[in-house]
Amino acid sequence: MADKLKTAFHGQQSHFEKTMGIKLEWHHLLTEMQTTVLLTIVFLLGIAVLLIVDLIRSKEKENVRTVD
Repeated sequence: MADKLKTAFHGQQSHFEKTMGIKLEWHHLLTEMQTTVLLTIVFLLGIAVLLIVDLIRSKEKENVRTVD
């Protein structure tokens, strides 16, 4: 498959991947593994933030109930 892709893109596969958003570009075009790791970290951090916000809100609701 790699040979067919090289033939189809005439050595411009990285340009296509960058243009279509398949791979991310930092200082250079990231590899597939780097992109996967980066997106996984961002996803996990997002979940952690949501869980912390939910925890804080639930504690605030408990405090309001005990005061009433």
